[in-house]
Amino acid sequence: GCPVIVSPECGAPITNGKEGIVLSSHDPLQIQSAITDLMQNPSKRDEMAMHARHRASYFSMDRWGDDLTAVIDSLS
Repeated sequence: GCPVIVSPECGAPITNGKEGIVLSSHDPLQIQSAITDLMQNPSKRDEMAMHARHRASYFSMDRWGDDLTAVIDSLS
């Protein structure tokens, strides 16, 4: 997992401060600050990476297949 730095418009299903950092604008200084913060805080970066890895598991092909099968089974 890797923490991400995104804007709200990207549609990424992350929680600000948990799986990454959601910036309110496309301001280069905000982006620089977010990158610097993650570089200087390895424990914060590692914790976000762990959460990002866990969150990403919800979007695996196996999970999607299981969810689709459950929906199809519920229709019959």
